[in-house]
Amino acid sequence: MGDILEVASKKVGDSAYRQKYNVNKQLKIFKEKVDKLKKKLGYNPLRASVGGNHDKRLLEFDYSLNQTIAEILDIPKYDVTLYDTIIVNGKTLKIHLNHGKHTNKHQHLREGAFIRDTHHISADLFLEGHNHDTATFSDFIVGDEVHYRRFFGFTGSALNYNGYAKEQNLREIPKGFIEYEIFPNGGLNGKEYHSDLIDWEG
Repeated sequence: MGDILEVASKKVGDSAYRQKYNVNKQLKIFKEKVDKLKKKLGYNPLRASVGGNHDKRLLEFDYSLNQTIAEILDIPKYDVTLYDTIIVNGKTLKIHLNHGKHTNKHQHLREGAFIRDTHHISADLFLEGHNHDTATFSDFIVGDEVHYRRFFGFTGSALNYNGYAKEQNLREIPKGFIEYEIFPNGGLNGKEYHSDLIDWEG
């Protein structure tokens, strides 16, 4: 969901501070980790890549880092917003992927902004990554003979804040990711993995 790599820019106000490695080194490290995951699973688990505001800074030079990431890692879909579809037992699960634009130190306000930003979009699962949070929640919709649940996921981030959160008076959220279990009826259960609670490298 974007922000895979850090691209610090002195031209962008308070958007970036420091980066430990240059973009080439970051991409090399990320590819090594993905290749390790592919080998462990026996297939390529990556279906889509959405650009974020950290990697978007190179668009100033007409260079799409998101496109490079997708090509190097054999990711079939990449864009700023994507839709994906999974069919389970004949039931279609529609997924909306977008980097997002809101952040807040209070989780309930982040969730509210996420719901408001996507209220006009038809999908079952909405994924967003901008605020670096790792969290799952749902919103139950009711109406005249209409009852269904929309699922949401803040997909986490692999980036460290490196002082950004402290200087912006935000929470330093540990790195994390989400694993979704899809039930036969098309329902979802999101399992959160937080780097402060698990062996991140294991």
